[in-house]
Amino acid sequence: MRKDNRPQSHKDTADAGPGDRIMRLLEVPPGSVGGFHIELNSNRELLLEGCRNVLEYTGALVRVDAGALILTMTGEGLNLRHLSADTLLVEGRIATLAFEG
Repeated sequence: MRKDNRPQSHKDTADAGPGDRIMRLLEVPPGSVGGFHIELNSNRELLLEGCRNVLEYTGALVRVDAGALILTMTGEGLNLRHLSADTLLVEGRIATLAFEG
């Protein structure tokens, strides 16, 4: 059922796979699963939600697997202040932010 209580039409589900239909029924916003979210606080702090793995880490470089893309940060005094199963917080002077993939 839709939010407006009308049943979904055949057109609404014709191209959707089983996973898409489940995500729609659970009302999960498109792109929120399997994607990532970045917040920057000036050039001093970066919060990444949706981090899968830290690939490389030095005080001048951080490379992170964010699913479909690899995120590379360069700068000075880069420090992983927080790391959990899917969240990363980097502090320091972030000079560049690049996306590969």
